[in-house]
Amino acid sequence: MPSSITLTNTTTLEDIKQFADNFQDANHQARTQDKVTQPTITVYEKVGQEPKFKSQGTINQRIDNGRDAMLKLIKSKLDNPVHRQMIEQVFNNVKGDGVPKGSMTGNNLSMVIGEAIMFKNNEAIEDFLPGSNNFSTLNGAYGLTDSQKESIQQDMFSIIERSPYTHQNVLDQNELTQLAQMAVDNFIAKRDAANDTINNFFSGTNGEGMSGLTGYDMLSKDDIAGVEKEVRAALTSAERFGLDELTPDEVKQMVKDKLDTLKDNLQTTTTHLNNYFSNTGSPNFSELEGTDNFNSELKTWLKDSVMSDFDIKAGALSQEQIGELIEQKVATFNGHLSTNLTILDANAAKLIVDNTSMVEHQNYTVTQQDKIDKLFPQDVDEVECPVSDIDSDDLNSSHLTPKFSMTMENGKTLAMTEPFEIKPGRTGCLAYIEGESGKYELHGFYLSNSRGEWQSPSHFGDSTNLTFLGKGVGGGKSSTVLPMSVQKEMHAILNSMPPRQIEGDSQQIKYGGKDDMNNDKEVTLSRGGQMFFGSLQFLDNSEFTSQVDTDHTGKPIIPNEESILENINKFDRGDVGLNHNIDSIKEQLALVSVPDGLEPNFHDLIERYPVTLSSEYPQGGEAFIFQGDTATVNDQDVCLKYMFIRDNETGGVFLAGIENTLADINSFGVRNSSFNIGILGTGLVEYETMLPEPFKDNPDIAQSGRRGFSPEMLQLMMMGGDLNSIDSNESEQDSNSSSDTYKRVEQLHENMPLIEQASIAIGLFFDD
Repeated sequence: MPSSITLTNTTTLEDIKQFADNFQDANHQARTQDKVTQPTITVYEKVGQEPKFKSQGTINQRIDNGRDAMLKLIKSKLDNPVHRQMIEQVFNNVKGDGVPKGSMTGNNLSMVIGEAIMFKNNEAIEDFLPGSNNFSTLNGAYGLTDSQKESIQQDMFSIIERSPYTHQNVLDQNELTQLAQMAVDNFIAKRDAANDTINNFFSGTNGEGMSGLTGYDMLSKDDIAGVEKEVRAALTSAERFGLDELTPDEVKQMVKDKLDTLKDNLQTTTTHLNNYFSNTGSPNFSELEGTDNFNSELKTWLKDSVMSDFDIKAGALSQEQIGELIEQKVATFNGHLSTNLTILDANAAKLIVDNTSMVEHQNYTVTQQDKIDKLFPQDVDEVECPVSDIDSDDLNSSHLTPKFSMTMENGKTLAMTEPFEIKPGRTGCLAYIEGESGKYELHGFYLSNSRGEWQSPSHFGDSTNLTFLGKGVGGGKSSTVLPMSVQKEMHAILNSMPPRQIEGDSQQIKYGGKDDMNNDKEVTLSRGGQMFFGSLQFLDNSEFTSQVDTDHTGKPIIPNEESILENINKFDRGDVGLNHNIDSIKEQLALVSVPDGLEPNFHDLIERYPVTLSSEYPQGGEAFIFQGDTATVNDQDVCLKYMFIRDNETGGVFLAGIENTLADINSFGVRNSSFNIGILGTGLVEYETMLPEPFKDNPDIAQSGRRGFSPEMLQLMMMGGDLNSIDSNESEQDSNSSSDTYKRVEQLHENMPLIEQASIAIGLFFDD
């Protein structure tokens, strides 16, 4: 066993500690003997002495010199001046029992070196503290508050301070990483425990949860979900979440406080609303001008509309605030509602509902052709209808009895509800359509997001997408476009009554097979969505097909459209944006028009009215209706009306639809003969699937920054294609739109003669 250690720059604290540990007993025993011919030097003297002191000086001088050299060595191993000062204090305060003053045993020296090693590890762990690059690589080290980071940091130092290992060994990089991860894991375990407390409360694991609290039964499911979301967010985002113990009683109290507040807001607002309509206090409904035509049904709509707009979290509405809201709604209603519409009272609405037949949904039997087309898996013979039948009780409880009626051009009555939200970003209504026998049929109408026209879908659902809306017969979706007279009144209603949300529970429906993670795909239908899709046939458009002239319906109105598109689509995607092959593309687009004799007379405007469009047209638009002469096409007499819409924001014009006014109107409310308008019917903001190949997005093209689909709409499409499925009626693939879509559609329009002529004719109404 060596009796000394040679000091060099590479001598480590671990080397010194090992020497001290090995010689502490022998040196302590020798140093305390009464008679020795040559006193044995204590461990720190043996280690710390310099060569010139080996045979010089008294034992005390040698002790002092060795002591100074040892302290100098230890301090040289530490980088932090505070640590150097602290280790010097420890060094000076330690001495062994029964030895001369200023001396120490190997055991005490080992303790001092252990403290120095601990300080060295404290310095090394600083490279892993919150805010460092190393910290960001640790599992779970993200989304932390300052207090949580501080706690983790303190835990790192605490682990070093209390662990024997970190007093004996200077930690390497891997050990430092493990220690830092241990501190993060300690916090995560405490945070998980707090989350378990929250989850157990809301799941009712340790009691009744929310359902046992006062006010729970008064609130809607969405309000309850909002309370849970708000409480969770408040707790989990707290600065010290996971650091202080969270008890079930604390969660319960916070939920109770929220429920009490919402309950009070709801009760107070409901009282004020009832007082307003019962003419108790002031202001009240009897004092409001312009309400002579408001029957009980419209009053119910006003109440529902106020409650739909009411943000229960923002506080109760006073009677004065309610009066202001209703005054605005009445003014909007009276300012836009058409005189062609009859406002139905409760008795008239009831008579219509009682005389209405509704869809009795059937499971869909997969046909042999479906299997050939591979629309469904080969082992699937029947698809279960995912929505329930609706009845008069559903209509009454959802306040979706008809509010208005009009006489269609076939002399039959069309009655409609107010507009409501089918899903976020999608507006629809229920329509009661009178048939030949005088009995009504219930159907759903919806507003196109890209072209702004109202449609009556033939059915809903396809093999993968529950909310797909049937496009009727033939190419495009022209066969489901409602007559211009109905378009006008539907837009008048929409301008008068912004869509409301239908109160009621949402429904989770498994549909469309498996996702990429092999989980069942799910669709959430709001109560409004359930009512809307419940009015439509599932997967089967045979009822629609039986009521249209299939010899003519859906045929292209553009002569030789197929060959024109073939010639255009042979060019590469994005060529227009890259300015490639422009002249050749323009030559083909110049051929895109309607046949001679079917053109609209742009010198004779039939009518003009404001339209409410989707959020992609935030300032709305205006419809311009033109008509052509009567002509014969394929042995069929036709007289076409054209509906062009001008976007108020940009002044851009597009063709929303055409109508053959000589065709009959069927029980879906649409003409039984129509043309497919093809690329003439391209909205200003359009889906990629609707554009010819050269006009589609190319990632190599710099984005123009012009308006495209909003982030919300893009998110809807990316998370399941709902927007695309309802409006474009195309498959979900390739449905996203880039921000320069508007520019590319603009280039498409300006090279199609009919659209350019319409733009010029409509522009004359806006010239100074």
